[in-house]
Amino acid sequence: YKFGDYTPYLYKTTDYGQTWTKITAGIDANHYTRAIRADPAREGLLYAGTEWGMYVSFDDGASWKPFQLNLPIVSIRDLHVRDNDLIAATHGRSFWMIDDLTPLHQMSDEVSNSKAYLFKPDMSYRMHQSGGWGRSDPKLEGQNHPDGVMIHYYVENAEADEIKVEILEEDGDLIKSYSSKSKDRKSMLKVKSGGNRLVWDMRYPGFREFPGMILYSSPNRGPKAVPGTYKVRLTANGETMEQDFEIVKDPRLPNTPEDYQRQFDFLISVRDKVSEAHDAMNNIRDTRADLNYLNEKIGNDAEYQPIKELADEIKQDMGVIENNIHMTKNEAYQDPLNFGIRINNRLAFLMADQQRGDFPPTDQAVEFSKEVTEELQVELGALQKLYDDKLSKLNQMIEEKGLKMIKAPENQLAN
Repeated sequence: YKFGDYTPYLYKTTDYGQTWTKITAGIDANHYTRAIRADPAREGLLYAGTEWGMYVSFDDGASWKPFQLNLPIVSIRDLHVRDNDLIAATHGRSFWMIDDLTPLHQMSDEVSNSKAYLFKPDMSYRMHQSGGWGRSDPKLEGQNHPDGVMIHYYVENAEADEIKVEILEEDGDLIKSYSSKSKDRKSMLKVKSGGNRLVWDMRYPGFREFPGMILYSSPNRGPKAVPGTYKVRLTANGETMEQDFEIVKDPRLPNTPEDYQRQFDFLISVRDKVSEAHDAMNNIRDTRADLNYLNEKIGNDAEYQPIKELADEIKQDMGVIENNIHMTKNEAYQDPLNFGIRINNRLAFLMADQQRGDFPPTDQAVEFSKEVTEELQVELGALQKLYDDKLSKLNQMIEEKGLKMIKAPENQLAN
């Protein structure tokens, strides 16, 4: 090329160098080549780096196709394949990597002819990544490897019907479900016709919530899956397909499988207690709404004053229990600095604290969980007793009075 010949030159031998065949069909006539590498995981899969970008071949060099993706037009001086990742050393644009080559390993006529196809995910490391301070500048900084399991799938027509991706335990129990029809941001699946990628963060669902929930330093993130074998299921365009995948431990850590399982079991138990607390919050608010409606219906009618007084008493008792479970004055994220936190937030913070790393629960965490759980059980018991005693009595009084909560309208038919 230094003498003005920009022709790409790549050659292949199958007899240890006795004869050579030129293999550049499909590479631009002026894109002279800098590097070529064979993928060790799939025979016949080649990568070529040229002065003006990347090319790929699935037939051992008989034909090439551009493999530029989001790579800028830049000279590719060297290539390296390691652990199913492709590393490209460029001249002037730093290092670039494709984090997962396994979809290329699985490309076939079956995939090309399918209306939908789920690729088998690569082995995924369970890593603990902590975010840095401030925001990154995408113009100056690269993007890290996704923190989770990369799930690649193909959909011929993304508009045809509902598309679902489900994460399952090895025995088939559902962990998490994503859907193109979901309205929930946490389970929404954004799909386009063609190739798609979903990154599952390896986390189980967090605790159940209630409207207006404000917690201090307690993000609602479920525990990470323990290292082991899992399944992913794709349902799209009338087809359903499953693939197994493996989550493996960070090889730098001394953790045993029992350590991971102990952490997971502890976090699940704390998560479920937070959910119980929040279920009680929702129940209290539903009951309060019903009692407010009752008071509105009976008004100031003297006949129903005993009912109104008991309803007000129940609301007052529920308010005490509600505020013991959750600080109801916390309506903005800075409010806990003034009003403190209660049972649910203490448990939620414990859950967040005990998954800051990959370690089994500390003795202090176990003791604290037991202590706060006992406090929660006292409040849940008081709430249940309130329902069993006073609320049952209120319902009996309403029934004895023959009070109709919903009155039918007058005859709507014209005479």
